[in-house]
Amino acid sequence: MKKYLKFLLIFAFLFTKMQVFGQARENDYDWDWMEGRGGLQSHLPVKRMIFNPNDNGNGTGWDHGSQPPPPPPPPPQNVYKFMTFNLCHFSSNKNKYKDIISCSGADVVLIQEQKGIKKFSELKQALVMDGTFSYRNFQLGSHEGVAILWERSRVGSPSSITHFEVDNPSEPNNPNRVIICEFSAFCAVCTHYHSNFNTLSETILNHSVVQSCISKGKPVYIGADFNVNPDNNAIQIFKNEGFRVLNDVSKNSNGNYNYPTSPSGMVKDMILEHNNNQGRNIVLRGIRCFPDSYWGTTYLKKIITICIGDEPIIIQKWVLVPTSTAVSDHRPYYVEVKIK
Repeated sequence: MKKYLKFLLIFAFLFTKMQVFGQARENDYDWDWMEGRGGLQSHLPVKRMIFNPNDNGNGTGWDHGSQPPPPPPPPPQNVYKFMTFNLCHFSSNKNKYKDIISCSGADVVLIQEQKGIKKFSELKQALVMDGTFSYRNFQLGSHEGVAILWERSRVGSPSSITHFEVDNPSEPNNPNRVIICEFSAFCAVCTHYHSNFNTLSETILNHSVVQSCISKGKPVYIGADFNVNPDNNAIQIFKNEGFRVLNDVSKNSNGNYNYPTSPSGMVKDMILEHNNNQGRNIVLRGIRCFPDSYWGTTYLKKIITICIGDEPIIIQKWVLVPTSTAVSDHRPYYVEVKIK
């Protein structure tokens, strides 16, 4: 009997502790910080997220708990949300990709380094979004590509979808793939700059769909891993024709970007806009739903020995290896814009 009573007392004590802990966790709300609506301020209550005070308020220092934060409410009329995201081939992180995109509430997601059509179809189905995918160059052995996802209930279906390739004479196995989707309210372009940067910028700028939208006064948004910083000539080509970079490209006193999107400190994941409408405005922008623990890779030097004839030749090759929790070595950049 004493053993039975002792067991009941222990069980009651543990049950009470679990209830108190559960209440504490349920009430552990913090805020997802982003730049916009009058500056860096609270945007959404986010459950089970711990703020890292060393992230300078750029929204990248969150440590998610067991559940991702809820998506934000739908934006008002004429306000659309875009995200550009280089997935970095990490196909095993499908569920984390889904959580990040779903949490952001983006209407249009411009994706680079998507690992194949099968993985893209799984991601699209998990998000319940429409989309289109284009291989970089399947015949030459590249099984990744670029893609665009869109929320049909918010932006409708595109009136046209265009896929094309910009060759690189010096690297024929390294072409640049481009997707252009024209929607009723705007045009969305996605690409990944691998090489021949200036030619790629000029080709996109002069494409008939892009030029048609500009002539009609329809906003154009380009989301890409540009692999260059905002002051590069490949970006200046767009600026010269009325485009602007929507990222925050401010720098600190040391000359470093405040909000880099790559470990090297570069701002190479950008969203560009061409919009001459009065009333256009950046409502909100920043790194959303992407804690620091999701952002991390290391490069390991791998020694490879090959033989040419009878002579062994040693080659040193850098290999990208993700950390245990890494989703990508790029931060996804998010922009909410009022188009008119």
